Amino acid sequence: AAQLKERGNALFAKKDYRAAVAKYTAAIALDSQNAVLYANRAACYLGLKSYELSAADAMKATELDPGYSKAWARLSSAQE
Repeated sequence: AAQLKERGNALFAKKDYRAAVAKYTAAIALDSQNAVLYANRAACYLGLKSYELSAADAMKATELDPGYSKAWARLSSAQE
């Protein structure tokens, strides 16, 4: 999962959001309790203007880790 996350991060940095979503999705399949993976995928969905998907992932991240501020920020951005 960690390697897939790093690949997703590299793709996100290049603004290749669709490919990054695929990497984060694969990482989530291996580690479904990792709030960072959901928050990162939420950021990709924001970049793709898929606000409902972004909000759903950000909400999941906040449920997994209520103290994770990036997840709350992404949820706010998606809802805005």
